[in-house]
Amino acid sequence: MQHQPADGDRIRYGPGTKIDFGIGASWNGLGGSISYSVGLENTESQTVDWQYHHYHRHFFFDVYGQSYHGFYQNMKDENTDDVFFPEMKVVRLGGSLQYGFNGNKFSFRAALGHNEKQLKSAGSFLLGANFNYTRVTMPESFASEEFTLRHNYFAGPIAGYAYTWVIKKDYYISLLASAGINVGLDNLKNEFDVYPVYFPRISAGYNAETWSVAMTGIFTNVNISYTENGRLNLDAGSAQITFIKRFHFQPPFCKKKK
Repeated sequence: MQHQPADGDRIRYGPGTKIDFGIGASWNGLGGSISYSVGLENTESQTVDWQYHHYHRHFFFDVYGQSYHGFYQNMKDENTDDVFFPEMKVVRLGGSLQYGFNGNKFSFRAALGHNEKQLKSAGSFLLGANFNYTRVTMPESFASEEFTLRHNYFAGPIAGYAYTWVIKKDYYISLLASAGINVGLDNLKNEFDVYPVYFPRISAGYNAETWSVAMTGIFTNVNISYTENGRLNLDAGSAQITFIKRFHFQPPFCKKKK
């Protein structure tokens, strides 16, 4: 999260650093996973981050719920410890749906779902919609009282472009970026306001016949508030390394009887 006063430098806040280790399985479009979170540093923060991403042939959608309690102000001086604000909270709920106009040649499942293989380089224009609910509780020590408690609802169209470069048959790099201007209301205003949003994604990896490895990053940037005293925007995202092993078999109960 970033707070940029009108007459000051940008101030960045973040929860404690953690890494999740997990294992998952999928079959015929259905799947599940379980993970365990390990704190590396600054573990006083309490975080809940749930995301679900579904990739279809011609579209994909995201649903997420995020709750962060306790933030650290990242200090520019390396010799100074980050300042912890236990009363700072962020809750975010929402989702998005995006349609790809070139789904017959560009594969969302290959780029982000890792359960298909893109054979040739291809791209697709994207069009969809996004909705969000955010609630931000800031420290009372902030100079501007209007930032101490703010919650808003907003929704609107988003558009973008996606492209996958296939390199030497088995290697690939995928870039997806969508942006939009949403409209909504918050608890401090009695009129509609504008909320810019931005959704970049990147994926790269090696995709063989029976196994693959991929690095994926999914990020969001949402502008929560613009006022005379500054602006407040929320950055969120996840980066993961995935190792996949495919088993070509069919359970006995799914085999057709002759």
